[in-house]
Amino acid sequence: MKQDPVRRWSLPDRVFFACGACQILAFAFLKAHPQSGLAPLWIKPSKGFTGNQIVVVSEDVAFDDYHGFSS
Repeated sequence: MKQDPVRRWSLPDRVFFACGACQILAFAFLKAHPQSGLAPLWIKPSKGFTGNQIVVVSEDVAFDDYHGFSS
């Protein structure tokens, strides 16, 4: 899949954001909604593991690139 740019770029937006663009969406959300009361949270893997996620959160709400808003 990575070798085929046509297939790679024709993925749905939800898949695109779920596979590495979380920081872009978190930044865009915070820029568009600065008074939302949400703050960025970077979830980093333990040493020896891969992958990470950036979401915006408050005490009772989270917004991420794949699920949208969650309680």
